[in-house]
Amino acid sequence: MSYTLILSFLILILFILLIKKDDTVQTETEIVKGIVNDNYNFYTCPRCEKNNYVRINSLIKVCSSCGWNLDEPYIYDSVRLSKAEAVSDDRVLSDLKVNDQVYIWDDPRNDRTSLPIYNKEGQVIGLVPAEIMPDLFPKISMSKRILAKVKKLNKVSGEIEILITNDLQKMWS
Repeated sequence: MSYTLILSFLILILFILLIKKDDTVQTETEIVKGIVNDNYNFYTCPRCEKNNYVRINSLIKVCSSCGWNLDEPYIYDSVRLSKAEAVSDDRVLSDLKVNDQVYIWDDPRNDRTSLPIYNKEGQVIGLVPAEIMPDLFPKISMSKRILAKVKKLNKVSGEIEILITNDLQKMWS
């Protein structure tokens, strides 16, 4: 019985010493927060939505989880193309297949209300609708590369849905 009392007393003294020690010493979390606030910026990855702390003076800001360049917006959008007046020829759509790569070329003379999409022969197959352009165009202009492929195709009605992305890994998945 007395050993239990002595042991309980020793545990109480150790507990009090640990609490007192924590009050006087700065914790690791506080130290890290100080460093983060002084030398690092907080970024949320647009691709995987993980939090990243990146050194302020780093030239390349990369997500530690997925490797995405944090300075580049993430694009992964399915878009149903509107018909272009130039696409009256059925041969343009007859050669097109699902998963064919299509091309986006932004002509500086374009009025930015719609964006033409081209097949491999350089013929316009459709336009990105004006409703999507205010959100999509700034992302496209900030991206290093833009990829697009035919996702769905209805040759009877002429409806084309494409996938626009700047993520090479998800392009063909």
